[in-house]
Amino acid sequence: MSLQNAPLMYVFFETSMLDAQRTFFESVLQLPLIEIEPHLPHHRHGVVKYDAGGVVISLNLTGPSRFAKTTSDALTTVFAEAPGTSSVADRLSDAKNLGVVRREAGVTRFTDRNGHHYRFLASAERMETRGSSPVVERIHLCVKDLESAIEFYADRLGLQLTGRDDGRAIFATGSVNLELEERTTAVDGRTPRTATSLIVFYTRDIGETTQTLSERGIQFRSQHAGFSEIGGTIRFDDPSENRLCLYQPSAESLTWGSGPKILELAAGGALAR
Repeated sequence: MSLQNAPLMYVFFETSMLDAQRTFFESVLQLPLIEIEPHLPHHRHGVVKYDAGGVVISLNLTGPSRFAKTTSDALTTVFAEAPGTSSVADRLSDAKNLGVVRREAGVTRFTDRNGHHYRFLASAERMETRGSSPVVERIHLCVKDLESAIEFYADRLGLQLTGRDDGRAIFATGSVNLELEERTTAVDGRTPRTATSLIVFYTRDIGETTQTLSERGIQFRSQHAGFSEIGGTIRFDDPSENRLCLYQPSAESLTWGSGPKILELAAGGALAR
């Protein structure tokens, strides 16, 4: 069982500024809030979750030492907005001290105070945008070597390569696209880091998928998937050390606030056959 057609279900961000992040996602982006961890501060993972269209964005709590001033994410979340709506750029201009806004050629780029990157562009084709609330169109990753990255994502993970040009490649998943770009710096020129974000792929059978990917040469961080109340998870890295994870939801987790969205994404990916 490869990851062909498997939904890219979650993007997790580490944050040391939960209030500022919530202001950004809820007031500026106006994403629907679908789950809040009721056991803070003891539970620090997946504390707030948002419906971002084809993916769920989730926040983890961590300390400020994870965020050096000389580094920022190798990952950029690219959002599409419906033309003619109140734009994120307008709302960012009214939000103080949330991060750095850059505008160029009709595209708005934003980097928050923890060094997470976002890009916003108008798209008449993405009519599932919800009023002034944007949806994630694709996830952009900086990679050190494009050829080795293509071999990893296509031949080992089984994702479909749908396009490429000099220095870039785009892969389809069962939800949002994954865009790879060969570059040595993050999008704001700083040293790219990979330890403050996590891309999570859904699988209906984590044991079978882990075995298949292991046979294809994927090296997981643990010998077997770990199971808890959320379900089964196992982590691994791509050749550029971008962090990835397989996830099989538990029956209990599907009763939580994010459960309906997880089921929707799983169904859209044909249950990740």
